[in-house]
Amino acid sequence: ARPPSSTWIMTPSGSAEVSASAMSTTAPALGLLMLYVVSIVVNGLVSTGKGVPLTNKDIAFTHPTYLSPPPFAFAIWGVIYLLVGAFCIVQALPRVVGLPHLAPLRPYVALALACNCGWLFLFGHELFWTSFLVICSYLAALFKIVSLVRLDLVDWDAPSYAVRLLAHCAFAANASWVTVATLLQLQLNLLDEGYFASADLSVAMLLVAVALGVWRAFVAADLPWAAVSAWALYAIRSNQQPGSDWGCLPAICESCKAGAQRICSNGR
Repeated sequence: ARPPSSTWIMTPSGSAEVSASAMSTTAPALGLLMLYVVSIVVNGLVSTGKGVPLTNKDIAFTHPTYLSPPPFAFAIWGVIYLLVGAFCIVQALPRVVGLPHLAPLRPYVALALACNCGWLFLFGHELFWTSFLVICSYLAALFKIVSLVRLDLVDWDAPSYAVRLLAHCAFAANASWVTVATLLQLQLNLLDEGYFASADLSVAMLLVAVALGVWRAFVAADLPWAAVSAWALYAIRSNQQPGSDWGCLPAICESCKAGAQRICSNGR
């Protein structure tokens, strides 16, 4: 039996071709997959200093804040990119591409990936306030994706549960981490302007992330969101323990040698 006529049409010669409606779904799905590949390439280049004068590590060492996590904390990005990549692949599969739950997600996933790439370049060029606006847009896109998935994780009989679960895990984890990253960048920006956020202010800012994680866990049994929030809080706490090199003068001096950062010579 040939596929439904809504997906396939018969040419005068009798051969089947994909209809325009099917192509209108497949093209955005493939475009999203390609955008993900581009974002991975951009992340790899920027992390090695290609295309930017300063890496995130250089900037982090010269801008120690109470919300700064140690380097090991950023391993969570590997998990996030793996989940997002799995979603981008699955959503383009022939048997999945036409699911009605996926179409509303794609524009916001594309926006999130684009914001991620844009933020890396802006941040690496010390355009901190412009990059802050971009990371806020990134976070807003992630919030929108999670709200559009609308998945109760314990409702195993929900339509397209497996695909929606993958989408939720990917972008809830991403949103949870970027929430903390946005607060961290706000402190970093203030430090670059000459204001060091106090421990009291830092605790208050962390309470925002904690409250959001608790709320997600309570109303939606959102384990991915809560788990990533817990990881971020653990990492931030560990950076303030005895033996940590947080705010270590040698690290700051070495980073200042690596590039002409404003904070190294602004006299503040």
